[in-house]
Amino acid sequence: MISSYMIGLFFSNTNLQYYVQGRVYILPELPEMENYKRIFEQKLIGRKIEAVEVTREKTINKPVVEFVGAVQGKTLVAVERRAKHLIFKLNSGENLLVHLMLGGLMYIGSEQDSPDRTKQVTISFGNDLLFFIGIAFRISSSIIK
Repeated sequence: MISSYMIGLFFSNTNLQYYVQGRVYILPELPEMENYKRIFEQKLIGRKIEAVEVTREKTINKPVVEFVGAVQGKTLVAVERRAKHLIFKLNSGENLLVHLMLGGLMYIGSEQDSPDRTKQVTISFGNDLLFFIGIAFRISSSIIK
């Protein structure tokens, strides 16, 4: 007998899917994270972060004012991937670590392209907005290699 509280893992194409209480979540896998990294390198490196909007405080590891102050006005100098984390390196020496959790996604577009989902954090690079949905952030001045 299958319970509605059953938890299971199974593979579909290259993504691992996670089944909980009748819902299927697609877990981001390494090829997907590498694709995000390459896209962000092409579109965002060298660009200044003009604005940061946080709509869910639990997403970040610092108070909103401190988080925004650490990111806004800085320039993105590199994007790296470590396992399932993306590391956005800022010209201030700070690092913005992003983890997509169970079913998170990142999306680059304009205000008109905004996904019809709750955006936890939105970072503005001029006319291009980077939307973060279902993710976790950390600001750190050092990364263990």
